[in-house]
Amino acid sequence: ETEVLSQRSLLRSLNLTGRVLIAPEGINGAVTGGASSVEQYKEVMTRHKAFQMCDLDWKESLDGGVAEPDGEVNVRVVAEIVNSGGAFRDIANSETGAGYLSPSEWRDALQQCGEETIVIDVRNKNEYACGHFSGAVDPQTSAFADFPRWVKRKADELKEKKKIMMYCTGGVRCEK
Repeated sequence: ETEVLSQRSLLRSLNLTGRVLIAPEGINGAVTGGASSVEQYKEVMTRHKAFQMCDLDWKESLDGGVAEPDGEVNVRVVAEIVNSGGAFRDIANSETGAGYLSPSEWRDALQQCGEETIVIDVRNKNEYACGHFSGAVDPQTSAFADFPRWVKRKADELKEKKKIMMYCTGGVRCEK
């Protein structure tokens, strides 16, 4: 709860709005505001005692805008950064992100796909409908918590494949 109050105070002091989730596995969020305020936030978080030994993964989308003065600051503690319904809660951070591919490596791997490879779109069915890689399997999920159940139903089919490639929007779902 101390970290929640600290994050809220920091965001408000920098005139940033957004959402920050704090879980045993780490912290994840999206903040909006002026470029200098966002840079200050990143500096503070980089120096944060909890992240001294970590490589923080910053993803930015700069639109030149500033936060609304009365915008929302939503900071809360959650059981998991991405809700898997608890199915992946006990997976250690050290076991996640294995096999991460850069965009160019992903492109090359897609071009080399054969019958032994399955490509799974881990996003929900609405995201899949907006666009997906050719041949990608749509698990027809409404939320990520549905994905573990899909994997269990398809376990035998998945075990037949030598290579499983998964993608999502920002990487968090695929790491789990």
